[in-house]
Amino acid sequence: MKRSYRILLVHGELTGIESLRALLKAVPSQIDPFTHPKEALRRAREQQYDLVISDYAMPEMDGIALVKAIKKLKPEIRSIILSGYAHLGAVIRAMKNAEISQYVSKPWNDETLLKTISQVLMKDEKLTSLFHTASVRKEVVLKARETEGALATLERKFPGITQGAWEANKAYYPSS
Repeated sequence: MKRSYRILLVHGELTGIESLRALLKAVPSQIDPFTHPKEALRRAREQQYDLVISDYAMPEMDGIALVKAIKKLKPEIRSIILSGYAHLGAVIRAMKNAEISQYVSKPWNDETLLKTISQVLMKDEKLTSLFHTASVRKEVVLKARETEGALATLERKFPGITQGAWEANKAYYPSS
């Protein structure tokens, strides 16, 4: 992980928030903790987040409903649901429907949770890197087309000029 991340942390119990905040000190991040999902949703409307980590079972609304509501506002956001075995079916359905990125069973193992957080955030960075690479590739193709157009214009105005450049280039690069 290279940069600092903005993480929305939602857990129905203050002890859960405290435990997760202590664990997340290992991740370069700014954490906004909430014990009430509706307050977290209000904040998500105002603030950009890289990741939502939410407990499944909470008062007001469950973690999947919260993530669905946030994804309506910010479809690109990544999410991790913390869930006990009793809610596993709902969590798996949500993963299949791409409503959540990942889940970690409770009680969680710190190492497993940190690894999952890292994987989810790195996946986002890999996608960003791929989009950047595609963008650079597109720019190179556009520049090559512009160059071809300029060479064609020169060739029309000065017949043979580009052929001379090509022959001179072969002297430097015989395999071309």
